[in-house]
Amino acid sequence: MSTLTHVKVRDNATVRKELTKACRALAWYGMQDAVFNHVSAIAKTKDGNGVVVLTAPFGLMWQEITEECFVEMNKETGEVVGEGVVPIVPMRLHLAAHRRRPDIEAAFHAHPQYSTALCCVKDFALQCIHPTSMCLIDRLACDRQFDGKKDYNTEFDRIVSQLGDTNNVLMMESHGILTVADTIAKAFDYMYKVEMACKFQITAMSTGMELKTVSLASAEKTRSLLATNFPDTAQERMDAVNRVLQPSSK
Repeated sequence: MSTLTHVKVRDNATVRKELTKACRALAWYGMQDAVFNHVSAIAKTKDGNGVVVLTAPFGLMWQEITEECFVEMNKETGEVVGEGVVPIVPMRLHLAAHRRRPDIEAAFHAHPQYSTALCCVKDFALQCIHPTSMCLIDRLACDRQFDGKKDYNTEFDRIVSQLGDTNNVLMMESHGILTVADTIAKAFDYMYKVEMACKFQITAMSTGMELKTVSLASAEKTRSLLATNFPDTAQERMDAVNRVLQPSSK
């Protein structure tokens, strides 16, 4: 039985609004792979008497996402509550994430260019070379067991288990990225940070010169300093992008 703290479940309308903002921000940063991305978050039912998992229906670009489009699933069975259809892959992956990690509100899966490219390198690893990668210390895990033979009854539980109880980012061999967090904004921000960190690393690697890594002690000091001086950059970053997209909104 999990001993993780259960995240506070927010009202349905708020979660729909935040998920929409996250999708639009990720699209603005160019992190979507056509329609092969998916997001989810737990929320109260519309009447406030239960809990559901909200996810976007398959076939939409992230720019198309609206607050009304999300499909509601039973957290335990995956059964759709109301109308809509959820394909088996996002259903199984996201249900596994929310069951395994009751401390999270949201889970995002995507194939951003640079982070996915690094996942395609033998013995891939994110190096501690920049403050963005330093922010992911002790928050990132790697799944190096891609074999192309997927048993949907067990594979997604195996994938999510690689996160452990504390990590927020999973780099998946020959596949892509999974992020989880206790707020939608943080799940978005972890996707942003891992993509930027991988972009810096791959760009540096392309010079052919040796990477200059930073000690874990120095990296931890940097992360602590950033966390102290910029405590809520996840929400601020997501909201800022949405102001750019909708300049008249408040």
